[in-house]
Amino acid sequence: MKPKLLLPNLCRNSALLVVLILGQLCVTMAWLFLSEDLSLTGLGMASLYGLFVELIAVFLLCYLRRWIARLSRLKAVFSAIFLLTVSVVIVELCNQYVFSFTRLAWIDLEQLLARSLAALILAGIVVRFFMLLELFDLRSKAEAEAKVSALQSRIQPHFLFNSLNTISELAATNPQKAEEATTALAALFRASLENERKSHSLSQEIELCRRYLELERFRMQDKLNVVWQVSIEQTKRWKMPKLILQPLIENALLHGLQKNGEALISIDFKETNSHLSLMIENKVGNDTVKEHSGHGIGVDNIRQRLMALYDDQFTFRSKEVEGVYSVLLRIPKQRYVAEVIG
Repeated sequence: MKPKLLLPNLCRNSALLVVLILGQLCVTMAWLFLSEDLSLTGLGMASLYGLFVELIAVFLLCYLRRWIARLSRLKAVFSAIFLLTVSVVIVELCNQYVFSFTRLAWIDLEQLLARSLAALILAGIVVRFFMLLELFDLRSKAEAEAKVSALQSRIQPHFLFNSLNTISELAATNPQKAEEATTALAALFRASLENERKSHSLSQEIELCRRYLELERFRMQDKLNVVWQVSIEQTKRWKMPKLILQPLIENALLHGLQKNGEALISIDFKETNSHLSLMIENKVGNDTVKEHSGHGIGVDNIRQRLMALYDDQFTFRSKEVEGVYSVLLRIPKQRYVAEVIG
């Protein structure tokens, strides 16, 4: 397999922010060392010039990212350099036209060629810099994936501990239900530990959550009320990190437990053109159960896993309004492709 050009995803907000900051630093240094006009007006004009170049370049590289990714490494390098040079040419032509006193001969060909050549050299340096930056990013993602594995391994024993507690309570009061709960737990872990994938489909994640609630219902019986609203047509189509929702539902159950032992949880799934969202709501319990106070580890792990998986492309926030606690989770849509084990 031929090596491909590794360009950063400039469609991300964090990447755009880095480009703008680095661009402004370069413009400021060039203005300090090369400009004869050291006034703030001169810096402002140079910064505006650089800003337009950066925005056009980012737009072109973001819009054509997939096309560039399909090219061979050499063609992709020349394409990226060409697009960066074109960005400078466009801004330079606009600059000359706006500040030309005569529209009949407004193109300064010598200045255009000089700045195009400078842009060509600078573009080569920038592309090489981003290639090295992307390699560093890939290495960081590999480390983040290892961290995600460690975080997930902490969630599973925690969940197993709670489930075994439920089964042990049932074994003393209702052996038949204890057997049914053990069967449900076995089915749940068979699904959650199926091969070593870190993700699966949204429908599989929902099924894991239903099995968890089934186990809790053995303990709470009719005191557990769960309202599901799934406004997503093709739940099998979208990718979801494994065991990312169950700790949120568990947290809502533990902290929504009322004095009479009842709990009401609302689980609402929705989708937009680009995101999947989940809203979990529960009435805040009158008393916090002390023995459950340490069970928030799963929620903390979720935030860390989301940061490692989605960078700044996710939303995770919680709030309490008039005695109702809600958690909102929004992640980008990613198509789920089932893995074939050979």
